[in-house]
Amino acid sequence: MAKHVREMTPEEVIIAEDALMDFQFAVIDAMREKKISKAELADKLGISRARVSQMLSSEANPTLKVVGRALAALDLEAKYVRKAKMQALNTPAKGYDWDAVSRHWEIDFAEIRPKQQAWHNDNTKRYDFTPSNTIRKAA
Repeated sequence: MAKHVREMTPEEVIIAEDALMDFQFAVIDAMREKKISKAELADKLGISRARVSQMLSSEANPTLKVVGRALAALDLEAKYVRKAKMQALNTPAKGYDWDAVSRHWEIDFAEIRPKQQAWHNDNTKRYDFTPSNTIRKAA
């Protein structure tokens, strides 16, 4: 009997990508805080440094076992929250001027220079990139 695997819905893709990025940023933050290199994390996890780099890349698809080992090695834990609870936490308070808050934090894109530093999954290096022509200038 053939196994039918359906395509992920757009919502499932977003949820999966958010979960992966949350995991990756938690690992990167913990590594920086504990001053642990990728090689040291690889030793703790019993995997290669290349596998650690892959786990932190945009093409990552780590197994739950590797995720669990990384969380344990870095004294982290994963928490799952019902969607309704998250929506309640993200609902703005009534009567608060959220537009004023967001305007305060807007970036003046006109100040972006043609060459900027870009973060790469190698946490110790920076790479130059040229922004695309689609970057808008703030009004």
